[in-house]
Amino acid sequence: EVLLLFAQFAFSAEPAIPILGDVVGNGKTEMKAAFNQWISVSGKPYPVIDGAHLKAGDGAMSIVFRDGARVEAGRYTDFIVAGSKGSYSITMESGTIGFSVPQGVALSVTTPTSTIQAHSAAPMIQKAGFSSQGQVVKGVVSYSDKGTKVMAVSGTLTVRSGVGAAMQTVSEGDAIYIERTATGKRKTAQMAGTTP
Repeated sequence: EVLLLFAQFAFSAEPAIPILGDVVGNGKTEMKAAFNQWISVSGKPYPVIDGAHLKAGDGAMSIVFRDGARVEAGRYTDFIVAGSKGSYSITMESGTIGFSVPQGVALSVTTPTSTIQAHSAAPMIQKAGFSSQGQVVKGVVSYSDKGTKVMAVSGTLTVRSGVGAAMQTVSEGDAIYIERTATGKRKTAQMAGTTP
């Protein structure tokens, strides 16, 4: 009788580890699972939890978060996903990530040279009509050992290239490149006229 009560309680309790979303890959894509084992995420969706370490080898992967945010990782991308519903952070070691952040969701991407923030807030004045869907911020971040390229596809991104550095704004259709120099310093260049 005691065992039955325990079993009912165990099944009715909230899950101990919240699931942020689902990842699916194609080609060589993997996620670090329990006991430090890497599992393939190619071909079918797998749940993504806070702190998940993902790698795309000769393949690509897509994460769809529970609140509609999306992240696409290109070939040879190595990153960790953390956060909770409505606020996510990605720490990139290499590769390229594209993202789409719906209204009310925040996403930050950190590379060894910079931190990029995307936040799609509700507009101050909303127009009535059929197309009154919220602003979606979309961007692309690429990192190699030479530096970080940040492109704003829609909306505005903010970029900080080091401790104490001022925030820079990257507007829709623009891009910047944060170079990692041999001395460890960072050099930022605006890339005018860039189209994603």
